[in-house]
Amino acid sequence: MLKIGKINYINPKKMQKEQIIQKIEESIKNREELSPFLFTWTDLEKLNYDVSQLISDIFTHFWEDKNNLFKISDSSETIKVKDIRTYLERSFIKTNSIFQIFLIENISRLTDESSNAMLKFLEEPGFGNLVFLTNSGENKVLDTILSRVQHTVTGKTLLPVFDEKYYMFLENFYFEKDFYLFSYFYREKLEKDDYILFLQTFIYFIEKNLVLTQYIDLVYNTLNQIISQPVVAKYQVDKILLRLKTKD
Repeated sequence: MLKIGKINYINPKKMQKEQIIQKIEESIKNREELSPFLFTWTDLEKLNYDVSQLISDIFTHFWEDKNNLFKISDSSETIKVKDIRTYLERSFIKTNSIFQIFLIENISRLTDESSNAMLKFLEEPGFGNLVFLTNSGENKVLDTILSRVQHTVTGKTLLPVFDEKYYMFLENFYFEKDFYLFSYFYREKLEKDDYILFLQTFIYFIEKNLVLTQYIDLVYNTLNQIISQPVVAKYQVDKILLRLKTKD
């Protein structure tokens, strides 16, 4: 069985829902194991809520039974080794579903013994077993766990990001042949975050309406570049707008 290689850190820092779903789709198509996802953010309560919503959306996207979620919820109790061993028994049971999801909230509650009991599962979760872990920060996670996960640092939300104004500009351009979208970006002095939000909205617009799909990879790559590399955001977005305007 093939396996997707370990990735300790993923840029950009915010991995959107669509990118996570794409990774899952690729693993299913290629019958590859997928390394666990670790989500960290200081507001752990909000993070746990967002990850739960993300998981619900994943089940909906793949038309899978939401009962295939196995969860250890956050609490004041430590997670003991016997709890982990019982929890992981489900991973050895074959189902007719495409996948099942194992979620552990606030993994800093793992004892050293229970962490060690999980290492084999994190290293080789098995095809069809998707692992989601949450914690308030990576500094509270053992190095042996960090080396076995894909690390996704989340910001305000994991839900689809879009801006109503930018969405309207795109909608008017595509459906009404209104070119105000271009004059707005050529005229206004915008910040880097504005360009990021526009690109996130563009992705949302494409996936919601299933139009302009030929631009999806370009927009994703540009978004990743702007977030993770020292590039001029305006220049990168202007290149997309030029192609869009000329229908290249």
